Amino acid sequence: MGRIFTVDFSFEGRQYTAFVKITTASDLFSVHIQVPDTTLHHLIPNGTIMYKSTEGLSSLQRETNGPSYELISRIVQAIERYLEQ
Repeated sequence: MGRIFTVDFSFEGRQYTAFVKITTASDLFSVHIQVPDTTLHHLIPNGTIMYKSTEGLSSLQRETNGPSYELISRIVQAIERYLEQ
């Protein structure tokens, strides 16, 4: 089963939107996040974050720095708020 939705989040005083796809099947769980604003792609390569329950966070291939973690945290918080509704 899957869900596709958008979330709005703030980062460094600006508002952004992310596209989210959550897929679940049996014991597998995955989240695909696409951030279309190219001004954030230096923190998230290609604007893509991918999490799979079998592999963990696999989209960030290089060492993630503080601002990248902060950005990911803001997006995850927005997703959590959306899912709580």
